[in-house]
Amino acid sequence: MLEPKTLRFTPVPDPAKVDPVLMRRLLTLVDMRLSTRGTSALEYEKQIDTLIADLYNLSDQERTAIGMEE
Repeated sequence: MLEPKTLRFTPVPDPAKVDPVLMRRLLTLVDMRLSTRGTSALEYEKQIDTLIADLYNLSDQERTAIGMEE
């Protein structure tokens, strides 16, 4: 579990600076995920994870470290 002192130093992308097309895509995926169950939901989660990783500019190595890629 993350502690407040850790979260305080975790950078968070400013939503106002995110490309509006990307933000709409992310919000659409979240809406679709919330209304879906089963294997389709997992696919939406993967797409959401990829967009978020892109927002954080995670490298392939970092994505592998958090279990996104093998």
